[in-house]
Amino acid sequence: MKTPLNAAKFIADPCLTLTQTQVQGFEGSWPGEPAGTSVGVGCLWHFGANKLTGASVSFLPEITDGLTRIYRQNAADFYKDGYFSPLEIMGYPATYNEVADNRAGGQCGLTVGISDQSVFSVLVQGPAKTDGCKAAVNIAKAALQTIQGSQ
Repeated sequence: MKTPLNAAKFIADPCLTLTQTQVQGFEGSWPGEPAGTSVGVGCLWHFGANKLTGASVSFLPEITDGLTRIYRQNAADFYKDGYFSPLEIMGYPATYNEVADNRAGGQCGLTVGISDQSVFSVLVQGPAKTDGCKAAVNIAKAALQTIQGSQ
């Protein structure tokens, strides 16, 4: 893993994770909308010329063992009806992972490890037959650039 990142600023305000310039580059709506999850805090943006694609970035401060938890869940068949596939984004370990496989419907989720303890997740829901996973990687790259720039 590259240099571990501190996401405290973004846990406090997840809508700072993507800059206005980044969001506009993705033809997105600014500002994002705060969106809590059962285990964290996040922000939702709408993208594309017709704003039919939604993307969220969520921080999961309750997860304190980083991607290790995601790998353990995979070993316990947590993703058996979905998908789990490791990848690397800008030198940081990540996994495509969701409990249900809705990729043909334009949805894709991934989790990025930014330290041994911390992760953030990206969830994209686009129109059916679009590549939500490509979009999720692009959102994750933008988020990593913002987080790195704040260190």
